[in-house]
Amino acid sequence: MEKWKRISSKYYYKSPFGNLRCDRVELPNGKVIEEYNVCEYTDWVIIAAVTRDGRVLLERQYRHALGEVMIEVPAGTPEPGEAPAETAARELAEETGYISPHEPVLLGKYATNPARNNNYIWMYLFTDCERTGDTHLDDTEEIELFTASFDEIEKMISSGEIYQQSTVLAVERARRTLGI
Repeated sequence: MEKWKRISSKYYYKSPFGNLRCDRVELPNGKVIEEYNVCEYTDWVIIAAVTRDGRVLLERQYRHALGEVMIEVPAGTPEPGEAPAETAARELAEETGYISPHEPVLLGKYATNPARNNNYIWMYLFTDCERTGDTHLDDTEEIELFTASFDEIEKMISSGEIYQQSTVLAVERARRTLGI
């Protein structure tokens, strides 16, 4: 299958949170699309963190785009030059105060919305997590931390209480990886 050819690009908007780019592209069949919008975002990490007693760390956090408080697993974006696994360990400690004595397990690299977004989610599993410090939240973060068992989370997903897609995927991938 052939790729589309980018003829030109222009930016409608740039910010630290993301950019909106407009491409003029030619399809393999020769058809030209004059305006194909692409949202440029940085990659981010999603963290399935399981405590020593087998409970999963969850966060309640307000999400402005939807105007809702959502239940999610910890997540974050890399600092310049930081590898995804390093980002995951740092974000886990910053958002929760928890660390793991083990190396993180990569659960996968996933495209968020490849039709319009150019970024990936790197998903990691941390096991035997324990709280060793305080949280260090960003100015835009207000997080209520709690834990739940895998069975409790499954009920929250089934009831619609948890509906953030990367959280659902992270919990399911962690459960399968752990053989639960």
